Order: sequence, then C-alpha cells, then structure tokens
Amino acid sequence: MPRKLIATDLDGTILPEVRTLHARTVQALGEAVRQGHVVMIATARPLSMAQWVYDAVGMDAPMVLINGALVHDPKRPETPLREHLLSEADTRALLTGLSAQNLLEDAYLQYRDQFFITTPPKHDYFQ
Repeated sequence: MPRKLIATDLDGTILPEVRTLHARTVQALGEAVRQGHVVMIATARPLSMAQWVYDAVGMDAPMVLINGALVHDPKRPETPLREHLLSEADTRALLTGLSAQNLLEDAYLQYRDQFFITTPPKHDYFQ
C-alpha cells in the first residue's frame, strides 16, 4: 500500500469540542500511523494546546502550528523546523497599542513559553 500524508486540523475537525478527542478518532489515526502513513497536525493552535492530541494519537510527524508560523518536530524540540513569529517586544507593543486605542477586548497570545492574557480564558486547555 502506498504511504500517504494525512494532515488534519484540530478544532471542528478531529476535536468536535474543546478537549474532546473521541476514542474512535484516536484508534483510526493511530492505526494509520501503525500502517506507515504520516499523520500530522496543521492548526492555528500553539504547541501547548496541540501536544496532547499528538501524544494521544501516537503521531511521529512534525506539527504545523500557529497558522503555519511554526513547524515543530516533537522528536527534536530544541530546534523548530520553521519559525516565523513576532518578537516578544513586537508582541508587547502590539498589545499595548491596541489596548491604548480601546481596540483590544480579549487577547490570548503565546510567545514561546510566555503567555499574554488580557481576560481569563473561556476554556481551560491545559488540564
């Protein structure tokens, strides 16, 4: 059987609700991995909100994260395969500028291991 690439989004695709991954989905994607297919995540989420799905399924391919701004290989976590992120200074300036103009109602941003939250999150993705 030819090897195939299966790239999937998370929200609304394999996750019908926040933090809900059905056993049937884990089984189907895990079986594809065991058969030698490449199963990967392509999502708007940052790594901290996608890693649990990767682990649950038993994936071994890189992940495309933050709408393509980061390509991360969990087998080599020390070095991103591709990274195109705003700097921490630019992120802070953006939040400050939007807030000063009353254009910022809610924000949840992550820069590497730092989080910028202007209001409490509606969902707890980290439990």
